[in-house]
Amino acid sequence: VNLNHPDLRDNIWTNQGEIPNNNIDDDNNGFVDDYYGWNFNEGNNDVGRSGNGGWHGSPVAGIIGATGNNDEGVCGVNLKVKILNLVANDRIENIVRAYDYILRLRRKYNKTQGKEGAFVVVSNASLGIDKGDPLKHPIWCQMYNLLGEAGILSVAATANAAINVDADGDLPTACSSEFLISVTNTNSNDEKESSAAYGKEHIDLGAPGTGVFTIENEGGYGAFGGTSAASPHVAGAIALLYSVKVLDFISGVWDRPAEKALLVKDFILKGVDPIEDLQDRSVTGGRLNVYKSLLELYEHYDVEMPETTTKMVLNKVYPNPTKDDLKIQFYVPNKTHISIHIYNALGAKMREEVIGLVDEGNHEVAVSFFNLRKGLYSIRMYTNNLNDFFATKIILE
Repeated sequence: VNLNHPDLRDNIWTNQGEIPNNNIDDDNNGFVDDYYGWNFNEGNNDVGRSGNGGWHGSPVAGIIGATGNNDEGVCGVNLKVKILNLVANDRIENIVRAYDYILRLRRKYNKTQGKEGAFVVVSNASLGIDKGDPLKHPIWCQMYNLLGEAGILSVAATANAAINVDADGDLPTACSSEFLISVTNTNSNDEKESSAAYGKEHIDLGAPGTGVFTIENEGGYGAFGGTSAASPHVAGAIALLYSVKVLDFISGVWDRPAEKALLVKDFILKGVDPIEDLQDRSVTGGRLNVYKSLLELYEHYDVEMPETTTKMVLNKVYPNPTKDDLKIQFYVPNKTHISIHIYNALGAKMREEVIGLVDEGNHEVAVSFFNLRKGLYSIRMYTNNLNDFFATKIILE
C-alpha cells in the first residue's frame, strides 16, 4: 500500500502501542516496530510498497476507504476509517499468521473493553488459490471461526475464473464458516463478470468489480478490476455498518462480539439487490446495496434512519482572496431558485445576483465583485426557503 497517498494517509491504521523506528517491540506482541502493520512475506514492518513493485494493495484500500470530502480524486465506501495493512500472500502459513495478528488485537480490545488492542471488525482477502480444496487446509478455514468468535467478519474474493466453486473448490471462498462472506464480481450492467467464479452454496453475493476507478499504487488514479475489487466493497460496507450511532447495536461489541458480527453479515446479505445473473449462482442471488444494508440495521433495532442531506451544501469557494470573479461550488437536494447577496464588512448589502432555478445536484456559479472596493466581504447564498442559506467570508484584493 502507498502509505503516503493523499487519499489514503489519513485513513491508515497505526499501532498506538508502538513507537515507530526505535528497534524495540514496545507493545510486546512479538513484532518490532509494527507501527503500520507487518509484512509476513518478508518478516519485517515494510507494508508500504510504493515504487517497489507493489500494485494491488492501494486500489483495494482505496475502495474500502479513500478519504472523503478532501478535494482528492476518489472516495471509498468509508469516508473515514482505519485500514490495517498486512502483507501475506506467499505461503499459507503466513496468511494464517496474519489472521492471528488481527485476532490478537481484537481479543485484547474485547478483554480491555476498548482500552487496548484494536477494534478490528472485518478482514479483506483479495487473494486465494483457484480450485483449492478446503479439506486440505483446515487450519486456514478454521481461522475464520476464531476471528468470528472475537467479532471479526472475513470477506474473501473468489476466483477470477468461470468455475463453480461448489464443485471445483476455491480457497478461501469455499471454506465453511458462518463468519466468512465470499464475493464474486459484477459489472456495470449488473451481470456477473464472465471471468468470475460462482457457487450457489459458497458464493454469498456479488459486488462491483469491473473497471472500478480507484487509487493506483504509484500515486495516481485508474481502473482496477476483478474479484479483488469486488471483495473490498463488501468489507468496506461492513466497516460502515459498525460506524452507525445506534446504541443497542454498539453496546455489547466486546462482550457479545460474535452475535454482533453475525447480525452485520445478515444485514449485508438481506440488503442485496436481486440480479438475474446471480440467481442460482450465489447464496443471495444479489449484488451488494450498502444503503439497503444500513436500512436493515436501523429497522432491526426499530430506530429511524437519519435523514440524508435535505439542505444546500457549500462544497468549495475559490479563489479566495479574489480579484474579481469568485466561483462557488454547491449542492442542492432538490430543484430550487438560488440567489446570492454580497455584504461589506459593516453588514451593508452591496449587490444581489439572482441565479434562478437549478436542478437537484452539484453546481458551480460565478459571482462578480466588479467595481467593488478592496476589502473584506461576506456572501450569502439562499434557496427558495430563506432559512436555507450559507455564508462565507471573502477577501477582495
